[in-house]
Amino acid sequence: MNQKDEIRHKIWNKLTEEKLGRFPFPLTNRIPNFKGAEAAAIYITEMKEYKEAKVIKVNPDSPQLPLRTQILKDGKMLLVPTPRLKDGFIQVKPEWVPKGEERKAASLSSIMNYGKVLPLSKMPPIDLIVVGSVAIHRDGRRLGKGEGYAVREYAIIRELGNKGVPVITSIQSA
Repeated sequence: MNQKDEIRHKIWNKLTEEKLGRFPFPLTNRIPNFKGAEAAAIYITEMKEYKEAKVIKVNPDSPQLPLRTQILKDGKMLLVPTPRLKDGFIQVKPEWVPKGEERKAASLSSIMNYGKVLPLSKMPPIDLIVVGSVAIHRDGRRLGKGEGYAVREYAIIRELGNKGVPVITSIQSA
């Protein structure tokens, strides 16, 4: 097992043993959902980068559901990559979501009822990217689940001509 995998398993085990994780289980081999995801979302929404952003790409991971919900409540456009990037990105405009249905619209089980898959040629400029992580280093390096999708998504966005933008993540900090 390499060092990155050791770190991932240490985090997954700690979250499981200390009961800091939340559905879906098991926490292994995924971006783990965690107790405190709502507080992490609030923290992100208070950041200057969030406040200035109009179009935000957020990964479909469970701990980002509260943030995806808030993005729609705040009248910002949400872009979510389709699972495993099979179809590109799903666009959800806040005006497509009836008031009070933002959480449902931000959930993976219902997002296609409110949004649509956007051809890469129609991607709007993105102002902020939020990715899921298993762990982060104090210097900002992140560890995902190990499949490289966040890196590929960022590369696609840059290849489409999007300027470099801030990338934010959240983790359980216990």
